[in-house]
Amino acid sequence: MKKGVKLSNSAIYASMAFVCWLVCIVFEWNLKRETSIYVFSNSFVNSILSSGFVVFCFLFYRFEIKDSRQVVDLLELLWRSFLTSIATFSLVFILRLAEIGNNFASILSSESLQFWGYHFYIAAIVIFQANLFYIYKNLSFYPKVKSLEKQWQIVEITLLLLLIYCTFYPESRPIIKFICCGISVLVSLSVAVRFKWIVYLDFKQKIQAIFLITSVLLIGLFFLQLFWSEEVIHKTPYTIFDNLFYYSQFTFFGVYSLFSLLMLFFNIPASSIFDKKMSEISHFQRFSEAMQQEGDKKNLIFQLIDGSIGISAADAAWLEYYVKDEKKEVYTRNIEATEISILRKKLAKSPQELRKSGTIIRDLLSQKIGTKKIEHLTAISFPLNTSNSSFGFVVLLKYIQDGFEKDIVRILRTYTHQAALSLENMSLISDAIEKERYLEEIKISKKIQKSLLPKLHLDNETLKISFYSKSTGTVGGDFFDYCASTNLQYWIAIGDVAGKGTSAAFLMAQLKGIFRSLVQVCSGPRNLVIRANLALAYSTEKTAFITLSAFLVDTDKKHIKHVRAGHCQGIFYRKQTNEHLILEPKGMGLGLVKDDTFKSYIEEQTLEYESGDALFLYTDGVTEARNKKGDMFGINNLLGFIYENNMLDTETIVKNFSFYLTEFCGENEEDDDITFLAIRL
Repeated sequence: MKKGVKLSNSAIYASMAFVCWLVCIVFEWNLKRETSIYVFSNSFVNSILSSGFVVFCFLFYRFEIKDSRQVVDLLELLWRSFLTSIATFSLVFILRLAEIGNNFASILSSESLQFWGYHFYIAAIVIFQANLFYIYKNLSFYPKVKSLEKQWQIVEITLLLLLIYCTFYPESRPIIKFICCGISVLVSLSVAVRFKWIVYLDFKQKIQAIFLITSVLLIGLFFLQLFWSEEVIHKTPYTIFDNLFYYSQFTFFGVYSLFSLLMLFFNIPASSIFDKKMSEISHFQRFSEAMQQEGDKKNLIFQLIDGSIGISAADAAWLEYYVKDEKKEVYTRNIEATEISILRKKLAKSPQELRKSGTIIRDLLSQKIGTKKIEHLTAISFPLNTSNSSFGFVVLLKYIQDGFEKDIVRILRTYTHQAALSLENMSLISDAIEKERYLEEIKISKKIQKSLLPKLHLDNETLKISFYSKSTGTVGGDFFDYCASTNLQYWIAIGDVAGKGTSAAFLMAQLKGIFRSLVQVCSGPRNLVIRANLALAYSTEKTAFITLSAFLVDTDKKHIKHVRAGHCQGIFYRKQTNEHLILEPKGMGLGLVKDDTFKSYIEEQTLEYESGDALFLYTDGVTEARNKKGDMFGINNLLGFIYENNMLDTETIVKNFSFYLTEFCGENEEDDDITFLAIRL
């Protein structure tokens, strides 16, 4: 909205300038043949109208040039001055050709042609000066300084006062004209002669700027010649030749153009240095953008190589990056793997030296590297190190002796150090993401594990089962379940899934589904384990396996059938004789053998029991729990606890077990899940 208002103002000023110019022409056309009595009044009116045209032209370009751009483009400004100058020059040139043609053809009277030509000359000169004044003002403002705004306001006010003075006193004494003109020129040049914008141009842009300013200067000289021509000097009743405002503008334009050209010529030799610095800034900018792209390691590495080559003008480069497991990744530019192998040995005795030492520079003369015969070669190596990490190194090659200057080495050292910091940050971010993913996996696994285990103890007249289950920070796969196949038969299973995290939890879920399905169709534990192994054999990874103990309790016949597929031994307590029996039939974990030979590894045992006897089952997290000294809980401590508590009810037993184990371990945290079942028969 704001921009629309300013453009509307510039359009208004253009319209007002055109109206003043047109009224001036009409007024003079009607009164050009009047007597000399009106000459003074006609001159004054024309002076007012001409000054109004000048003011509105300058106001138009003041707003148009300022508001047509969001960002200053130096060459765009110069091209604009050139195009406007060409347009006004073309207008005057066409009128000149028309005058020449009219002298031969006599189509119009020479008086009429001179009349129209004069007013078009005025328009062309004013447009040329107004456009160029504000073009040069914007150039001198670059880069912008707030203090200059007030100074330019003083300049514009001074020029306006000069124009007003010349409007009312066109025929002042020469000394007064000289003083007024001198003051306006000095005020203008005091703020206008600023050429800092020139240093922001590269070599090609400076050449273009020289061409454009030279062209504008030549056109300006043409207009100055026109300003001094007889058509302007002897114009009656009013001539712009006596107006000091035009002189001040020609002076300002000429001085600024000449000084600009001189500064451009003097700055051309330094353009290569500036271009080089701008190239370095550009490489650093692209490098910063690559650093902001989290996790994009390859993009960062290629930006480092390309930026290093661009800054140093190197002929080739390679970078070796070492990941955590010491695997090496090699990235190259303009060099073969065989050449890298030869050069690596010539630079240092080992890659470790290149990775951990400081900058290494080697001048290699008359070397045969691969298939190439090189007379001169300079190689420089920068390690990619931080205070905490070492990621590798980058090597740059130039086929010239003493190819790397001191300031370039310093810049490259900073460049590679920034790269090392970025690689470290990426590594830390990657580790943090991996840790967050792992914690989320643990959370999901615990939720799955908790949902799969029984939530209630079993308590009826023939069988009582109580359990204690504790999960560590890293989720394992402890599994236990029990269910009734008939009113008199109960299945009990306890196992441990190898592995941690989500994979173990899902394998545990699979095991529970298989167990609940098979208890409905299997005649005994051996048959259940064999069929479970068959179901799991081709759905698990090669390294995954499950230990499992399965029990079928027949409360009518009072016997227990059980198998042990690689799981911990069960402990059976006979109440009548007060003795403990270790249950350890032979067996192998599920998933280790994936064919029918698995049957030969599984042994089923049958055990008779009486009411009051007890069965204790557990996972290896119980016996492998350690105290601060590193001593394991072991089977003996477990047997001792059972001997002291075997007469208690099952709920009290598991409660006492949790206290007993906690007292043994103290503040030492368990490494594995712990599961303990107390079963009263």
